Amino acid sequence: MHSLCLNWEGLPRLLQEMLSASGYPYPPLYEGHDFTEGGVHRCSVTLTIPQHPLNVEWASIVIQVGGHRLLDAWEMAAMWCIAAFCDAHPMVVVLMPFGLFTAPDEGDLLWQNRMDHVHVMADLDPVGFLRTAPQCTNAPYRLQVFQSQATAQLVDQAQTLQTTLQLRDEQMHEAGAELADMGARIGTLEGQVQSCKSLLPSA
Repeated sequence: MHSLCLNWEGLPRLLQEMLSASGYPYPPLYEGHDFTEGGVHRCSVTLTIPQHPLNVEWASIVIQVGGHRLLDAWEMAAMWCIAAFCDAHPMVVVLMPFGLFTAPDEGDLLWQNRMDHVHVMADLDPVGFLRTAPQCTNAPYRLQVFQSQATAQLVDQAQTLQTTLQLRDEQMHEAGAELADMGARIGTLEGQVQSCKSLLPSA
């Protein structure tokens, strides 16, 4: 499945706005695959930012993530892609409101420097700052909601599987008891047959 993931507010849209501001003419394409592994629904997503059309020294960025639903996997891929882009091009985002996006490493010195000079970004682009700052805060929260929903689905699946296994164990135990009883009855019948044979006159 291929998608641009721009039909809702979230990390993919935030990523696209950042790339557009950096000179990319087209949004990145998300490639997702659903599959079942060990009876559990899973998915994988690959997100690729191609080489910049003008800045040829900007190499492509490829992000691959796994998850249980495409919805939260798309968001996760976009989050890591934003972090990878900011890490690869710190001087590009240093004066962008997108530089406010939380870095994966809290000790990231470049991100800390951007936070220390956040007032400069607010002065350079107050409208963009006011619009992007809530987006940078809301997008990870949205991802957390999606992941919580996925976790709840997994818990339901685990409970259903546990109930199924318990029922199967009970059925196997009952079948084993029936087989044992049948074996005992067969043994009794064989004994009766042998007794009858001993009563028959010899040929």
